[in-house]
Amino acid sequence: MATVGFYDLLANIQKRPSMYLGNSSILGLRTFLAGYCFGRRQAGVAETIEEKEFSGFQPWIQARFGITSHQNWDRITLFFSQSEEAALGTFFQLLAEFRQEQQGTRNADTQAHLDRASA
Repeated sequence: MATVGFYDLLANIQKRPSMYLGNSSILGLRTFLAGYCFGRRQAGVAETIEEKEFSGFQPWIQARFGITSHQNWDRITLFFSQSEEAALGTFFQLLAEFRQEQQGTRNADTQAHLDRASA
């Protein structure tokens, strides 16, 4: 049986939020992901690279919106949206931006490593 990666799971949720969350809700997504992480920890499953990367989403969201309070990413996204459903859509847009930036950082780090190795 193939394992679904963390970002694949989020892509599945984006396609069919009601199937996973009960309704299209940013707060439902936060609750789902908290349960997902709790279940994996309880089962002794190691955190994946994608899950570790996603842990950077919270500070990224705070920086993106200039938020210094301790509000979670779901509440920040909801604050800047018209509804929970709209916030869910915004989450997936922001996640795509975050992942693009992370990929750019990895590419720059790889290039710098290659440059040092060839010098």
